[in-house]
Amino acid sequence: MYARLLQFSSDASKRPEVEAIADMAYTIARQQKGFIGIHFIISPDESRYGSFSLWESREDADAGGETIREQVSEALQAVASAPPTVETFEVYKPRS
Repeated sequence: MYARLLQFSSDASKRPEVEAIADMAYTIARQQKGFIGIHFIISPDESRYGSFSLWESREDADAGGETIREQVSEALQAVASAPPTVETFEVYKPRS
């Protein structure tokens, strides 16, 4: 399993637009191969936002992330104060 972490900075006044982008990203993500789930994160001062998604494979994470990026990048550019950062991690599940 793989996790994809996207983070960006914005202004607290843009939270409604950020939430609309999150809703759009979720709609797209859930249609992608290997998608497991996604959570959206917001810093306490509402100046940093992000998403944490889980995928069955690295290939699924990369392909799904690219599809989402293509469809939300214009809206994200309008609210982000700098380009987002994206990292992909392998997920370790402890042995029972």
